[in-house]
Amino acid sequence: MVLIISCHILQGLNIRLAFWINVGVQLFFILSGYLYGMKKIDYVGKFYRNRIKKILIPFMIIELIILIIQKCRGVGYGLIFMMGALLGFGATQGNTPILSHTWFITYILICYLITPMLQKVFSGDNFKTNFIRFLMVTLFLHLLQFYFVVNVDTCWIICFVFGYFFTKCCKEDKQKHLMYYLALIGFIIIFPIAFILQEGVSVKLPNFINLY
Repeated sequence: MVLIISCHILQGLNIRLAFWINVGVQLFFILSGYLYGMKKIDYVGKFYRNRIKKILIPFMIIELIILIIQKCRGVGYGLIFMMGALLGFGATQGNTPILSHTWFITYILICYLITPMLQKVFSGDNFKTNFIRFLMVTLFLHLLQFYFVVNVDTCWIICFVFGYFFTKCCKEDKQKHLMYYLALIGFIIIFPIAFILQEGVSVKLPNFINLY
């Protein structure tokens, strides 16, 4: 929460440091996946109903109030737009300006939607098998976005999947240490590239790296 608030303050002040601490939402999704990996879903229907009651219905009430206020001010929206906004599809179609930062509602609803499926995917005890499945799920989600099958940024969902996988499958210290080392290696590889892109350093990178 501190990272997210600080990031927006720095963005408002036009300080580039904002983009270096812009990881609060990613951490939120990882932690959400981590905590849901500790739970066992016995009744999928009940799980979905509880998520709708806790997340979607309160959001729909707020969204409806905003739409009514906007209507009274003479700002009109199409029926499809309003239905999409009320159902939490703001991240895929846009939302009313005052609620633009609620885009994450779309993503957390998607994460909850796939949680029972993740429970089945990572149901075995073999770490190597589950790790391969994690890589396959990650690749599948990325390809959905890359080929414009879905109009969402699947990186957010992958953060949730990683947190879920880590809790469900990294049950031994040896497995956790392996993931720590992989994360460290990934950071060492990515950081200089991120620095070049973020700070606009005049180093020509291959188009493949620019894309990803």
